[in-house]
Amino acid sequence: KAQFQVEGKNAYGMLRNQYDSEGYDSWIAELGVTDAPRDPLSWYPTYCAQSSAKLWLNALNYLESDEPSTGWLAEQFRQTRTSFIRDGILGTEDGRDAEVMDKAGWISDSDPAYNAVCDAGIVRAGGRTYVMSIMTSQPDCAEARANVAALAATLFEAREILE
Repeated sequence: KAQFQVEGKNAYGMLRNQYDSEGYDSWIAELGVTDAPRDPLSWYPTYCAQSSAKLWLNALNYLESDEPSTGWLAEQFRQTRTSFIRDGILGTEDGRDAEVMDKAGWISDSDPAYNAVCDAGIVRAGGRTYVMSIMTSQPDCAEARANVAALAATLFEAREILE
């Protein structure tokens, strides 16, 4: 499990302060996410890479819906300031035309349980759509960020074998 420190924490904080727990536990249960119940003692939820992928699959379903805000939201995910997945994929020969919509997270702490460099999101390439979630327990540093980007590149290059 990894705890996320997100660059959009101000927006997250505003959303959490306004809506907090209203329907959260039932919503994630409907998505099949069983390891991220709301914890009133923690600001950010903790969950595994599989649950992250389930959450992004839900985001993909929303982004492909007819809701009026989907175009705006997709553009926000395309323009994230920090994207280890985008950095890795765009560095591959086949990835130059890929579209990446993601949200990276990182945290460093003296307690190793609170170290993570992660990224997850949606990748579109060659007429196919993929959900990618990478979570590490490495403390935030340039090497850890490069490792996540390299793993994203490797997964992207291996996508046809994994299908």
